[in-house]
Amino acid sequence: MTSARDTPRAVPAPSPAPRAEDPTAGAARAHVLEPFADPIPGLAEAVAAAPGADRAEEAARGIARAHRREPADVVWGDDAETLLAALLAGSPRGAGASGGAEAGDVVVGDSARDRFGAADGSGTGSSGGEPGAAGAGGELGARDEAGAGAASGPSAAGAASGTRGEDGARRASGMAERGEAAGGAALGDVAAIRFVGPAPDGGDDVEAILAAATPETRAVVVANPHRITGRPLARDAFDRLLAGVPEGVLIVVDETLADVVSTPRAAVASEMFGAAVALPENVAVLRALPIAAGPAPGAFLLAGPAVRDRLSVPDPSPAAPAALAHAYSDDGLDELDARVEWLKAERQRIERTLRDRMERAEIDGRPHIPIVHADGCFVWIPVGDRAQELRAHLLAEAGALTLAVPGRGVRVTVRDAATNDRIIDAITAWATR
Repeated sequence: MTSARDTPRAVPAPSPAPRAEDPTAGAARAHVLEPFADPIPGLAEAVAAAPGADRAEEAARGIARAHRREPADVVWGDDAETLLAALLAGSPRGAGASGGAEAGDVVVGDSARDRFGAADGSGTGSSGGEPGAAGAGGELGARDEAGAGAASGPSAAGAASGTRGEDGARRASGMAERGEAAGGAALGDVAAIRFVGPAPDGGDDVEAILAAATPETRAVVVANPHRITGRPLARDAFDRLLAGVPEGVLIVVDETLADVVSTPRAAVASEMFGAAVALPENVAVLRALPIAAGPAPGAFLLAGPAVRDRLSVPDPSPAAPAALAHAYSDDGLDELDARVEWLKAERQRIERTLRDRMERAEIDGRPHIPIVHADGCFVWIPVGDRAQELRAHLLAEAGALTLAVPGRGVRVTVRDAATNDRIIDAITAWATR
């Protein structure tokens, strides 16, 4: 995110909210990766006043200004899952479709699989990634972040384990319910979702996604950055994806975490106050209330008429446009700027400190682990089969709420500085012992 707005304003000092010492505190909402426990100033009041205020036009204008779009391009809902379901329900099959439900109706990149409750991120793909065991209830791996219970994505379907190109033949029951609620076609005819395995660097394997997409495909869904590893799509890979998907096939780019991307070569289709990006008419960008805003409802799509005119989205609660209108006001954006810059700097501090400690351990001949860069509101620790072990250690030693993806690694959301220091020390002790 950049603060180069139409009318520049001074950015206040960042005010990250500390986490409770109780390791279970906030678990019910931590699965949405909230680094800040408290909403930005004024957001709670805006939501509370929502029933008596219609702020839809204000929200659309603010979003359009920030993302260099037209207000008509903004479609909002209460949450990202509802909007994703509406997109899939309203999407016709590709230009060469012959009708009927075929395997590969929806092709999902590794980056977005948790939106579909795909449990463990398994699938070998070109990387030879190791399949892992499904978490309870179809969740993505062993998770303290979400607490026990339901999956975080729009479907609680079980995990698809297996190689790239092998259909994860399942019915997305939760997604189907949202599709019906959206007034669109029931998604029961999406007979299979094809999950594509990761690339060797932990990001999306664009070539494999393109190989899986055919003219029969209903939609291709990716997240930018990756919702688990934090790897963003590079510009050349993003361009290949847009150019290579068959004509008429819907492309959904989930950029709900894009505000915290810092990699210079990353391609962000909806950067705040960045240069306007010309996208093909079959592309929809999924966004939400910025992650730095704190807990509140509100999500939106950025799409041209070819996509949005087919959508039927349930009317959101008044709280959603109210929250978005406040977040995209000048005062809201000032606070978001401060929080996002703090979050990116703190993430970099964690990664740099861990990298330095691992380098020292290597020099000293002690055990060590690789430290990679993640462009999410979290750090990603790729420890493979030891993921569950590290998750348990972080919970016990640092009170850290984390997500372990069996066979791949552990995602640790950035918290307040004191908690992050405990996380750094706990990872160091575990990795070098």
